[in-house]
Amino acid sequence: MGAAQGAVKGNNKSKFGGGCLFVFGLVFFLVGMIPGYIALSTLVQSFQARSWTPVAATVLAAELDVSHGDDSTTYSVSGRYRYEVGGQAFESTRISFDTGSDNIGDFHHRTHALLEQHRRSGEPVTAYVNPDDPSEAVVVRSMRWGMFAFMMIFPLVFGGVGAVVMAMSFVGSRKVKADRQRERAHPAEPWRWNADWDRGELHCQTKATMWFAVGFAVFWNLVSTPVAFLLPGEVFGNSNYVAAIGFIFPLVGIGLAAWAVIAVVRWRRFGKSVFIMDPLPASPGGVVAGDLKVPVALEADSLDATLSCVSKRTTGSGKNRKTRETLLWQDDQRIDLRGRTGAGARVPIRFALPADAALTDTDSNPSIQWKLEARAEVPGVDFAARFDVPVFQGDLLAPISNLGAIGEAEARPAPAGDGGDWQHTGVKRDSRAGAARYRFSAARHKGVAATTTVFAVVFGGAGAAMMAIDEAPFWFGLIFLAVGLLIGWFALELWLRRTELRVRPGELSWRSGLALLGGEKTLRTDQIEDLSIEPGMQAFGRRFYRLTLRPREGRARVLGAGLRGRRDAEALAAQIKRELGKG
Repeated sequence: MGAAQGAVKGNNKSKFGGGCLFVFGLVFFLVGMIPGYIALSTLVQSFQARSWTPVAATVLAAELDVSHGDDSTTYSVSGRYRYEVGGQAFESTRISFDTGSDNIGDFHHRTHALLEQHRRSGEPVTAYVNPDDPSEAVVVRSMRWGMFAFMMIFPLVFGGVGAVVMAMSFVGSRKVKADRQRERAHPAEPWRWNADWDRGELHCQTKATMWFAVGFAVFWNLVSTPVAFLLPGEVFGNSNYVAAIGFIFPLVGIGLAAWAVIAVVRWRRFGKSVFIMDPLPASPGGVVAGDLKVPVALEADSLDATLSCVSKRTTGSGKNRKTRETLLWQDDQRIDLRGRTGAGARVPIRFALPADAALTDTDSNPSIQWKLEARAEVPGVDFAARFDVPVFQGDLLAPISNLGAIGEAEARPAPAGDGGDWQHTGVKRDSRAGAARYRFSAARHKGVAATTTVFAVVFGGAGAAMMAIDEAPFWFGLIFLAVGLLIGWFALELWLRRTELRVRPGELSWRSGLALLGGEKTLRTDQIEDLSIEPGMQAFGRRFYRLTLRPREGRARVLGAGLRGRRDAEALAAQIKRELGKG
């Protein structure tokens, strides 16, 4: 009942959330539209000035105004000039159609140099006069396209985000009304408050992931693309090599764009998958079971399914707000797809839950969420689907059971989890000199290694830049550099570390290192207490495992790390123990 109370509390908050969300989106929208209006007004004025009359003007004054802020220095050019139209003298201070100060490019420096040159020499400068109003004139009538692009970021990003948020608040308010109706109908059954769960279905998050990836990639690239155009001049023109660290942002944008493309292709290729769950909800000590329905044929021999329980804790507020995810429990299995590859075919999935499994609770801090992920390697973009799984104390009331009523066929019994296959760990086995050799190759998880490398470059580069800038605290840069080097060493391990085991009946030898330069170590079987699998690092919501040797004397040693899949890793340990004669 505690979970039900938590969900009720969260939905009561949502009564006010829709209006606040709309106001928040409206503020973003207006903040974006104001710079957009200024940029478009400047564009219109520049085009209108193409028909203005050129006249000779005498420069009376020219100044380059410099404004020093906490984070940057901005510039603006001002001046005064005199011209005649129809025998009548006029004076003007308008230099261009831009207003305010900025540091986008070298426009202000170039314009000031031009005006100052004409002021000193006394030679007239060309001004452009509005034929309909001779008192209106300008010296620079051309458009600053770099400034225009920068200003248009605000309506595209802030205005776009604001419009999306307002639309989400409208759609969300309708959803909240429907959810409250289900709450009143089933006050003690929170799993029925979700429309999909109430039908006994779990819908994949592929489409939501696609829109998030596209939106985030567009947002990031709109913000970072101007940096790619401004940095070359700053780095190579002004020899400000510290600024080169800014190239990280457009590079990250390229990676995000690739992620968005993959997400779009995945959605268009595989569509919406559904996990028909029975019983619903799952309960501690029970099972998460049901049928996965994919609308298209999967050209794969097997499908990897992973069930995870994740705790999310949020701390701080504002800029200091942080969310930390902790993997509380995870299990995985491989399911044979042979004979189940047709479009719309059902793939049975079944996981046993521990008796002390945490209950779903999305409204507390930390929150508890259960995720079911299914993956299959197919030609091109791999199949991937992710589902939110409800886990509640289902023995309080009758759970939903409509598995047989959904779809065109009777539900098949869900299979028990397999024992794993050590060959799927990526470890290679061969024979040499009468011994079985197991090789843990380098760079087996390139995605994790690449991400770690990016973090190392960001922290290390930021630290080096801060140490090179006199205004920045030296010790602060030193800390960042130290963190970057530490992460960099870990990245180097992921890219280059290799391990090699040699197994004979009664004897185990191993060596490990970045280039296998270390000496080989050997233990007899009677010196080995156990060879087991233990949890290792966590990355991208997946737990990796390590093969650990426990000798009868001395400390435990990690023989191999980065093993994906607990069952496959345990199968590897069992295989080695059998060849040692300990199985």
